[in-house]
Amino acid sequence: MLEVARKLSSKYKRFSDRGLAFATGLTREDERWREPLLDALAPKPGERILDASIASVALAADLASRFPETVVVGADLRDGVLSSSARASFDKVVCCMTLHTLADKTSFLRPLYRALRHNGSLYVADLDRPTDLNEQIALNVARIAYGPGVEPHFDGSWTTALDEAGFTSVRRLSSHTFGMGRVSVVRGRKR
Repeated sequence: MLEVARKLSSKYKRFSDRGLAFATGLTREDERWREPLLDALAPKPGERILDASIASVALAADLASRFPETVVVGADLRDGVLSSSARASFDKVVCCMTLHTLADKTSFLRPLYRALRHNGSLYVADLDRPTDLNEQIALNVARIAYGPGVEPHFDGSWTTALDEAGFTSVRRLSSHTFGMGRVSVVRGRKR
């Protein structure tokens, strides 16, 4: 299986940075999981929402245009820095297609927990346990591209990082197959 993924990745631009950016862009924009994520997020007028993803704040721009009565902040957390002024200042945090790229998911999630107000919610959309061969191949390609951070996505145990960061009531809200694998939408709460 891993050899098939290696051949596949070498066939498609050997996953250069541009190739990865293209694949990630396709993944981030896929409506099969994006619309259910927006439905779950259900922005209300006056709410403050943080889009805390790496290398993209496209969702923040989309949220701001679709829900103009909400305050949306996009933060590219590539350096893992979230200002201390963000502490307890958001009703909701959304993180898309980021956790599978990180070996230490918990350290990334802790500042997001601190950024939420009491009873706030984190919504994560990310690669999840494959249910068929095509999804398994896609996840193997992600493993080659991003390394060991992808491993817990094979069995779905990546969601334990939310528990370890302090979130409660962690659960999958939905799961969606698309051309590049499977994405689940997961919610965790701050109590």
